[in-house]
Amino acid sequence: MLELLKDRTYIRYWLAVVASFLGDAITKITLIYVVATETDDPVLYVSLVVIAQLLPFGVLGAFVGPLADRLPARMLMVGSDLVRVALVLAMIVVRDSPLLLLVLILLSGIAKAFFETARITAIPLIVRGHSIPTAVALFQSTNHTLNLVGPALGGLLIAFGSVTAVFVLDAATFVLSAVLLASMAVLREVPVRGADSGREGYWQSLRTGISGVLAVPSLRFLAIVMVPVMLVLGLFTTNLNSQLLGVFELPAFEYGLAQAGFGAGCVIGALTGPPLVRRFSDRGLLIGSIVLFGASLLLLAPPARRGRPPTRACSV
Repeated sequence: MLELLKDRTYIRYWLAVVASFLGDAITKITLIYVVATETDDPVLYVSLVVIAQLLPFGVLGAFVGPLADRLPARMLMVGSDLVRVALVLAMIVVRDSPLLLLVLILLSGIAKAFFETARITAIPLIVRGHSIPTAVALFQSTNHTLNLVGPALGGLLIAFGSVTAVFVLDAATFVLSAVLLASMAVLREVPVRGADSGREGYWQSLRTGISGVLAVPSLRFLAIVMVPVMLVLGLFTTNLNSQLLGVFELPAFEYGLAQAGFGAGCVIGALTGPPLVRRFSDRGLLIGSIVLFGASLLLLAPPARRGRPPTRACSV
């Protein structure tokens, strides 16, 4: 890992992604806070925001893949960053219109789907001569750390600054990411596998990719199992935010800290994951994680039954 951190190309790429991830983490909790405290139906709008944030990548991920094999990563990543700059700044204008805000969140999620797919496919170009698993592990730990820092920072900015300041900061992170990525000549290259996929049509490439995934029993099992798991995770995320903001009425900073606590659990999971993977089978570990998550949800039931009655959402 130390050799990877000494690579200037990788460090520039890493800083660009960190800037983009940080802006996403800050804005994610800010948008939920805004719709939970400034709309007449906070539970509904929190649900819609969560869906708008998660749906694009889940739906478009497979469709963006063949494009990422054909186009330079720099074009897709820089383009996605610049599009999100415009969308985030537009959120300042439509903040008082929940429906228009949801449309912008959805469009931002689509741009992020392009960015994330291009980012992943570009890793072999960036880490030449280094270990790809090490590079992926570093990105994952960085992402989880930003999920810890971002919400707390977002809550702090809302409490002592303004929602507008958060949106401007998010736009600035995308500008920084775009500038750093645009300066990287290596990202002008098309990924190596793009040369092979370019010989077949887009839809044929898509069918080939899906067939290849479904042909592997473990991946097929994972694809089937993760559908209900992600459904439950979406319900949990919606309920968690609604409880924190609607029932406990946490102010902005405390809400950010609560979300940071959730991120801290992700960091701990990321750190303990590799040793567990070496010790247990992948399938057993996945099932065990799902069971553990289900058990943790059951622990939330008693407080919900004897908790304080729902109160109206606070306003900012």
